[in-house]
Amino acid sequence: LGGTGLPDGYDDDDFISMEDLDVRNYIENKHEEGISPTLKEVQDHMVDSELTCLEVKGVAESLGFVVEQDENISMSESHIYSS
Repeated sequence: LGGTGLPDGYDDDDFISMEDLDVRNYIENKHEEGISPTLKEVQDHMVDSELTCLEVKGVAESLGFVVEQDENISMSESHIYSS
């Protein structure tokens, strides 16, 4: 840790938090199984986190995934696709 209390490299553009890494790995593993997980499924997987579906959406999009946009379903039911 640097003097800021944050991990070294935190300001690097390619820094990824452990929470973001867990989200990415879960989504990628599901895609390898042929499944496009929903925001709710990712949120449920993150049992030690308090991420909301909106926050999961933001993380997924920041990692380059595409989140389904459909006004006929709730956000939590939106699927996450690879870009």
